[in-house]
Amino acid sequence: MTSHLRSALPSLAAASLALSAFAAPGLAATEVSFDGHVTPVIREVPKRPLSMTLRIVLRLSGDEQNGLAPTLDRSVVHFPYGSALNSRMFPSCDPNTINRRGPPACPAGSLIGRGHAIGVGVDVRQRLAVTLFNGRGGRSVIFHLRGSNPLRVNTAFAAPLRRLRGGRWNFELTVPVPDNLKVVAGVELSLVEFVSTVHATRRIGGRRRGYIEAWSCPPGARVPLRGNFFFINGTNVLVSSWIRCG
Repeated sequence: MTSHLRSALPSLAAASLALSAFAAPGLAATEVSFDGHVTPVIREVPKRPLSMTLRIVLRLSGDEQNGLAPTLDRSVVHFPYGSALNSRMFPSCDPNTINRRGPPACPAGSLIGRGHAIGVGVDVRQRLAVTLFNGRGGRSVIFHLRGSNPLRVNTAFAAPLRRLRGGRWNFELTVPVPDNLKVVAGVELSLVEFVSTVHATRRIGGRRRGYIEAWSCPPGARVPLRGNFFFINGTNVLVSSWIRCG
């Protein structure tokens, strides 16, 4: 993937990392893998940048406690320079609004993606629906996690998104783990899978604009990203990975 697509990725990589909001016991050595795909493939330079769809898959595992990862405290993800992330062009929502009144209270057009997460604890396997919203001023991504079987989860929180100046990286996304997601109904959960897809468009000045836009996405091209995962046991895992076109 060319540099034209690079800064377009924070939104759903954000999403993939946010469901590290699950926790697990133990001091296991931890493996973190995440990758993704951006579509459509762009073979020729278009007259205008195209709206893109980003799909991210994140997995965590450990070598103790039945292969579960330890409790995650926060994630910090860096994205390189490239094409447009148009978050400031889209309406925004607030996690407090979602927590009080639910996702229907968010403005039309603020929804930017969906996905799911699977968490595992003692005698528990929980699947959660994930909904992603544009945060205030386009400076964060809001994650809403919801599930009812076997545990009840219904929580929204913000992951700040910061533009950097100079150096290799253009955006930094910090995903703090809320305390009420580290332990749910007295059960510690470990994230084993998170899958999310971001795609949003809206009409502005008579033109359809994408939350993520790019001029180029050749087949098989790759974009680097870096994630640093900090756990409450004092360890951290630094992961370098790729997102591919197609």
